[in-house]
Amino acid sequence: MFLSNAFTHDSRVYAEARSLIKADHSVTVIARDRERIHPRKDILDEINIERVRPLPSLEGNKFIQPFKILLNGMNLLLTQWQMFRCALKLHKGSA
Repeated sequence: MFLSNAFTHDSRVYAEARSLIKADHSVTVIARDRERIHPRKDILDEINIERVRPLPSLEGNKFIQPFKILLNGMNLLLTQWQMFRCALKLHKGSA
């Protein structure tokens, strides 16, 4: 499962993951940790959690302001790429 949040209080995803586990599936949630404060790997009630961290914010840098939209887009693409690589690694490990 892919999430755009850090999977700390997402009851909908938690319930779905627990239902899959009860049906004898293994579940890994790949989540985006924008705050960069949560553990990269975690387990919550048999749910494996892999968190991807985007690059740090460049908000205070005045030189960067003209390029902010471009850099934010690049950061989003990099984060999506990290999530894809994490999923690919998990898939190869289960094969």
